Amino acid sequence: MLSGAHSASSTTVNVTAPVACAPMTCNGNSLGGMIYYDNNANGTHDAGETKGIAGVTVKVFDKNGTAYTATSDANGAYAFSAANGNAIASTNFPVRVEFTGFPSNSQGYAGPSLTGNTSSIRFVSAPSCSIHCGAVNPTYYSQNNTPVFSNEYTTGDPLAGGNAGIQQGLIEHSYLNTTDGGQTVIATTDKTGSLWAHAWNKYTKTLFSAASLKRHFGLGSLGIGGIYKTNYSNPASPVFSNFIDVTAVFYSTGIFLIAHCSSIFFSFGKPSLSIIFLL
Repeated sequence: MLSGAHSASSTTVNVTAPVACAPMTCNGNSLGGMIYYDNNANGTHDAGETKGIAGVTVKVFDKNGTAYTATSDANGAYAFSAANGNAIASTNFPVRVEFTGFPSNSQGYAGPSLTGNTSSIRFVSAPSCSIHCGAVNPTYYSQNNTPVFSNEYTTGDPLAGGNAGIQQGLIEHSYLNTTDGGQTVIATTDKTGSLWAHAWNKYTKTLFSAASLKRHFGLGSLGIGGIYKTNYSNPASPVFSNFIDVTAVFYSTGIFLIAHCSSIFFSFGKPSLSIIFLL
């Protein structure tokens, strides 16, 4: 509460506004686009991916070798235009476009990604305002109930027939599945044999699975050098197949000499040594 007598006076202050930034506008005769966070790392600028990346450098080299440079603004937009002083004449196409200077929080191994191109370089044949480029920041994306792939083991030779070849070899289940069931069998043990390492190619939706020596359980049809692949482009119907036998491509393995203590199978819980020499 105010009480008593009060007075006020007004003072005029002149403020000089900063120079306006050049508008990041792109028309049909220009080159431009948006640098954005590709949340699902699919190489496509999807609806909802509206967070732009500022400060990314875009370099263009036209057919005559002339270089042009632009930088993405706070919204991730960039443009080569007369207003920005970096216009590219339509007669100077095709051009090479390079995106560099991504922030450290975008995973180098996961991005940047572009529509139809998994690198940060593109070749553009004509003016376009849709030359977008995405980078991946995993903290911005978490898939709901993501699928999980696992391999299973059994006892015996899966290639010799019988029960050893008809068990679950590679399965897929939802992350939130907490039961003993509900999994999808991608391939049985006669197809997989003993597997261990897995790698995922997010661009082709392909899972790669490598053979591994496992005591009491045999290898698959590709042997010790086997790498198998699962095409997961249609999650409702994954396709498992042989991919490559690395021993047939890079070198002949010769003989595997396995040195081990003969009592190892009867000495559970005790230190042991098993050595494999590749000759």
